[in-house]
Amino acid sequence: NMDLNCRCDEKRNDEIGVLANSLNELALNLAKALDELKSANLVLQQDIDKERELDRQRMIFFSAVSHELKTPITALQGQLEGMLQNYGSYRDRDKYLAKSLAITKSMEHIIQEIVTISRLDAQDYLLNKEYFDFSELIRQVTAEYIDMIEQKELELDVNISDQIMITADKKLVEKVLSNLFSNAVRYSPTGEKISVAAFYENGQVHFSILNTGVQISEEALPHIFEVFYRADNSRSRQTGGSGLGLYIVKRILEQHKASFSIHNQHSGVE
Repeated sequence: NMDLNCRCDEKRNDEIGVLANSLNELALNLAKALDELKSANLVLQQDIDKERELDRQRMIFFSAVSHELKTPITALQGQLEGMLQNYGSYRDRDKYLAKSLAITKSMEHIIQEIVTISRLDAQDYLLNKEYFDFSELIRQVTAEYIDMIEQKELELDVNISDQIMITADKKLVEKVLSNLFSNAVRYSPTGEKISVAAFYENGQVHFSILNTGVQISEEALPHIFEVFYRADNSRSRQTGGSGLGLYIVKRILEQHKASFSIHNQHSGVE
């Protein structure tokens, strides 16, 4: 009946006793073999499920990419055809050549982001870790956005502890900071505030960036790190967002096994 916990309790020293011991040993070995097989099958099933999920994510990603590039390609095609046919307002070629150039730059940015994601998702990708001053890197990235911050008349509040030393892929961490700053500046209304903080606590490094004057709907929050997701599609396109910035942040932080979240505060989004 395949009850491998059953044992012969004969204590004899003759052939019957030898047979009983053999059956007990057989049951024990068979139970062990079946347990190992079950464990191996479980691992195999988990690997299969993981691969299926990766395939599903790849399909979603490539579908989103094709959809995302279709819109600017269609616009570019229409502008070029209008200029070639010298049709209506398209006679002003300088105006529409400038628009076409802006579209190609937007497409180039999306393609560069896709290449970054492709590298991160490669099975043989290895982080180029080094020991560096995280505080100094935050200050460097902050300085790159000073002009944009001043143009939008934003207030900048920086509260960073000195010499926060970490071991990580510096270029990728810089990419994370740049994407977060870019989002904060892009979606902050004029005259609002951006607060940046970094510190040690309980042996861990904490970093946060808060931009005031905005809120993300509770329905959108769980999806904000998804590929090409935009909480406000028209607003994001208008401000030039690719819809890939936070997805790249997510992938990089996952590679570093770092925890991360986004949530509404009373004054804005952190």
